[in-house]
Amino acid sequence: MDNGSRLISRYDDRLLKEQDKGLEQQPVLKLSHKNDSIWYNPKLIAEYVQLLFNTIITSFLLYLVIRFLIMINNDVHFRLEELKQVELSRISNCKSDYYNNECHMGEEIPALTNLCSKWYQCMNIDIETHRDLSESAKLWARILAEVINAFVSEISMRSLFFLLFTICSLVIVTNVAFGTYRVFHYNNTR
Repeated sequence: MDNGSRLISRYDDRLLKEQDKGLEQQPVLKLSHKNDSIWYNPKLIAEYVQLLFNTIITSFLLYLVIRFLIMINNDVHFRLEELKQVELSRISNCKSDYYNNECHMGEEIPALTNLCSKWYQCMNIDIETHRDLSESAKLWARILAEVINAFVSEISMRSLFFLLFTICSLVIVTNVAFGTYRVFHYNNTR
């Protein structure tokens, strides 16, 4: 006999002696019985079903949060593109005004000197460096506020509380039911 077989044999002998003394002890490791399957252990099945249920609920909530953030991100990018087009249009108008009033000739009309200077500065703005991150952050905050306001104004508080109560009740009741089943199963096996 090798060392592993002797250890298993000693474990089985010790377990039998303790059970003969009247001590009921659950073996930590069941060894080579015909019914060594997950399907013969209801407590383990209940734990896996509860884990699966909680994983599905958590995954669904995580999916909703991610979709919400993607939706807001797409909306922000759309609005930034709109602002970029408005800025390009303004730059085009400045360029048109600068050349139509012949500010580029070097001999400006004294009344247009200030305007020519403004048009020159306006038409030479680089949109990519001109746009800063605070504009994007402000846009995020504005769009998030719009979405939340639209959501709250469309759904009454009673409906919102009922929806949250139903979801929380579903999660709590199923987890309590699985926990109660494990306690019931544990008490019946003793």
